[in-house]
Amino acid sequence: MTTPKVRLPFDDDQRLTQGFGERPELYRARFGLPGHNGIDWGLPIGTPILAVDAGKVIVRHTSATGFGRYIKLQHSWGQSLYAHLSEFQVSIGDEVERGQRVGFSGNSGFSTGPHLHFGMRINPYSKSDGWYGYTNPHRFIDWLPREEDAARDQEESKEVETPVTGVSISTSSMAQLEDELAHIERAFAFELQEYKQQADLWQESVMKVLMQHLPGELPPSADILASLETLMDAWAQELDQQRAAAITAHFAPSEHQN
Repeated sequence: MTTPKVRLPFDDDQRLTQGFGERPELYRARFGLPGHNGIDWGLPIGTPILAVDAGKVIVRHTSATGFGRYIKLQHSWGQSLYAHLSEFQVSIGDEVERGQRVGFSGNSGFSTGPHLHFGMRINPYSKSDGWYGYTNPHRFIDWLPREEDAARDQEESKEVETPVTGVSISTSSMAQLEDELAHIERAFAFELQEYKQQADLWQESVMKVLMQHLPGELPPSADILASLETLMDAWAQELDQQRAAAITAHFAPSEHQN
């Protein structure tokens, strides 16, 4: 898998309103998805939406439902998606640069409020993977300050002494370190969320099997692993009995031999 590092699809700080994989019950019922297959930011209508990397416009579509007005860009590493727009600024076939404006945020399609839905497909991907090929964009986004901001901070930086080591470092370096730590914390939180969602889906599937095959209802506090082991033991015993019966029937004297 390629590992691109893309910029944010807008300037300035914006509020992240929904992460990847969230609300599985809603997206499973409405779209057949295991959960939300992108990242949402709550943006005022008309916020400029920017290409996260250089690429080519391959989709520019408007729908009354789903993504509403949305754009897809093809990149060397895969695709990026920008949905629920209010206005397009590019056309099919346009080559765009990293940071170029491709549209304005809106509230079109299946949307509960003005926001941007951003998605990424990373090569190689499969549209039949349950997520329609989309993966968690969080790990590929450069959450650190943009280059121009970093350059300005460098010019304005002052030497400060850290209270722990007594070593003098610039304020911009301190800010960058804090941003990197915050980025690591956010990435870890998203990874933890994904693992929890996968565990919940696994538990839900196992419970369905247990409820179907074990007599009686399982209490909410039932030990799932122990119950699953009991079920597998029962299946193994049943299989042994069927095998023994088949062997006995095979070697039993036939009527023609009597």
